[in-house]
Amino acid sequence: MRRGKRRVKRRPRRRAPSAYRQSVPRTIQNATHRNKSQMLKFSKNMVYRIRPGGTVGGMENCFLQFRANSIYNIFANNGASNAGGTWSSQDATDYGPLVPLVNADGYSDWSNRYFHSTVVGSKITVTFEPTGIDSALATATNAVPCTLYIIKSGSDATIGTGTEMATINAMPYTKKAHITPQSSTFGTAGSATYRSTNQQGCRLSMGYSAKSFEGVHNVLDNSQLKGQMGAAPAVPADTSIFTVGLRNMFPSGAAVDAMISGVLNVRVEYTAVLTEPTITNQVQAPGLFSQVIGGTTFFGQPRI
Repeated sequence: MRRGKRRVKRRPRRRAPSAYRQSVPRTIQNATHRNKSQMLKFSKNMVYRIRPGGTVGGMENCFLQFRANSIYNIFANNGASNAGGTWSSQDATDYGPLVPLVNADGYSDWSNRYFHSTVVGSKITVTFEPTGIDSALATATNAVPCTLYIIKSGSDATIGTGTEMATINAMPYTKKAHITPQSSTFGTAGSATYRSTNQQGCRLSMGYSAKSFEGVHNVLDNSQLKGQMGAAPAVPADTSIFTVGLRNMFPSGAAVDAMISGVLNVRVEYTAVLTEPTITNQVQAPGLFSQVIGGTTFFGQPRI
């Protein structure tokens, strides 16, 4: 009977130690690597104090308008339509009513690296906290019910200072939250407390999808949705708008009536694809809060 050969396991040959790693760690990147396109997320945080009627007094539709599909010049209307003193920003030099150009955070670091930007999606979140009556009219002592709203539209001409809530309610792509007086105690200066859908105020959010809202199959192949970057920046030819506003719920011309003042927090987030790289070798934006999640790099301020 023939016996099989005994299998002997050979020990692996020991290699001489090397001063170099056999593979490049993932954390190390080529300093001059050129990406033909990048998907990045930009954001902008803003805080306002709303005083309906401003230094004039009275009631009007108080609103701001943001471009939903552009990281450049994100304001379509930064409160300039309302009476002076209606909007007071936390940072008047960055995004106040008199600032002519406001971009998403991080835009300036990437504007010289690509020629085009296309926003594929965005989201706006607003929080309103009532503070009471703060009217310039001494007779305005009666707090009236008000509505905080967000409208998504394809034009910035759908809203004006005289637009009433009856018209806003009939618009599609609208979200609303009611703020009604709970009790009023008027002292020498006048004050009031309010009840909302939330005891801390009210919060609304609305999203934008370029593919869904614009009705296009390939967003990146649509020239109407591309914004210009570089030396001659420009917003897309076809813009979509987020309108955020505060309006008295029912029309009133009584001198004793007043809208609610308060603090408005706004956060706008954009997911943009940058295409057509320039000749620069810079590939990372310095000095920014950044994080990579699911292949998308996030730039801007930390979420608050």
